[in-house]
Amino acid sequence: EASSTTVVREPALAITCTAPEQRYMGRPFEVCFSVVNKGDAVAAASVLEVPIPAGATFKSATAGGQATASAVVWNLGALAPNAPKEVCATFVSAEAGAFKFVGAVKGVCAKPATTTCQTLVVGVSALLLEKADDPDPIAVGETTTYTVKVTNQGTADDTNIRMVVEFPAEIAPVSASNGGVVEGRRVTFPAFPRLTPKQAFTYTIKAKGEKVGDARVRFVRTSDGIPAPTSAEESTRVY
Repeated sequence: EASSTTVVREPALAITCTAPEQRYMGRPFEVCFSVVNKGDAVAAASVLEVPIPAGATFKSATAGGQATASAVVWNLGALAPNAPKEVCATFVSAEAGAFKFVGAVKGVCAKPATTTCQTLVVGVSALLLEKADDPDPIAVGETTTYTVKVTNQGTADDTNIRMVVEFPAEIAPVSASNGGVVEGRRVTFPAFPRLTPKQAFTYTIKAKGEKVGDARVRFVRTSDGIPAPTSAEESTRVY
């Protein structure tokens, strides 16, 4: 009689992915992958590959990761059982959108494993408020024209941009463009519905000098994207 025993072992790869939920356009963000061999044998010649999503730009990688024309690749070597290995890659995008990262790992005698994570890249609005008066100074009884210009310098649309202009005792508003409503010493303009990146709009107000002094006209702007009031003053000399 004779007997023998054969022990069969197998590597079993598993992978997880973590990425920031949201980042702004033009700002780098890091995507990390954790690979672990949950089997009972070494996973030799293990390789992790992550395709670069369209619109994203690869910046750098940890643990010797190398970028090809279409993917980031890590040669992980021999992965012993229960010895996790983490690698990360940094990306940036000048475009808004949802960027999906799919990691696929494989090794000798191990079934391939995949994981997916996603980062939403968004823009941000940035409104520039410019104002001017012409002519300045003016005499009591004379008129001047105030011009206010709002420009979206950011990378995302802003909506419902509202403008209110407040006048002091030295000068009074007479009329306004673009549907502006004159009520006493205040002018209220209808909300500008949507201002895309690099777009601008301009309002004008005609006002009359009523009292000698240094008139400080106050411009107040709010919007859906920037709800906190932003104000600026324009000085007009009345003599």
